[in-house]
Amino acid sequence: MRACPTRSPRKVPPRLSLCVVALLALGVAACSDAERDKAECAPLPATGAPQVADPKPAAPAPLAVDAPKASAPTVTPAPAPAPETPEPSSNGRPRPSGDGKALVVKKIVIGKGVEKSSRSPVGVAQSFKKGDFEKLYAFVELANPGEAAEVVVSFDPPSDQPDKGNVRLAVGTSPRWRTWATSRGIDEVGTWTAVVTAPDGRELAREAFEVL
Repeated sequence: MRACPTRSPRKVPPRLSLCVVALLALGVAACSDAERDKAECAPLPATGAPQVADPKPAAPAPLAVDAPKASAPTVTPAPAPAPETPEPSSNGRPRPSGDGKALVVKKIVIGKGVEKSSRSPVGVAQSFKKGDFEKLYAFVELANPGEAAEVVVSFDPPSDQPDKGNVRLAVGTSPRWRTWATSRGIDEVGTWTAVVTAPDGRELAREAFEVL
């Protein structure tokens, strides 16, 4: 039997080795004839690193919309209680609410009139002739350091007839408050008396006069 000669391994020429290295460096992939029908050959990336597809761009964040500012609650102030209105007096003016304890009559005279510009009595006397006057005035000057109050002026006749006048007069806060009351019913001969009374019924002053 003849021994088969032993084949020495095939030496790859140095040039071919350099070509293979170069091809690998350039990223060219070799495909066999059998696999070429099944898959396409694609060149490898030049850097050798796998390419990662860019992720989908993130959707832009919605623009921040300022929330409507909550308006401060409207506070409606409670209506202030209406001040108490004093009851009207006999002359239609509001009746003062003071108790009149601080009232002091400084002067009271009887006359035939009052000078309005100077607020001074005129025709002052102690006696008057019946029929010589239309009405008589009781002029009163008071000091009132307290709250506004009022006084009542009445004309007391000489007989048992009812008093004449009974006029309510407002007195403001003042060291010198001048006011007056009038009566047309002074027609009886005799001694009359003008009386000034405080709201609590105290008599503050009186002045007598004669009708002849």
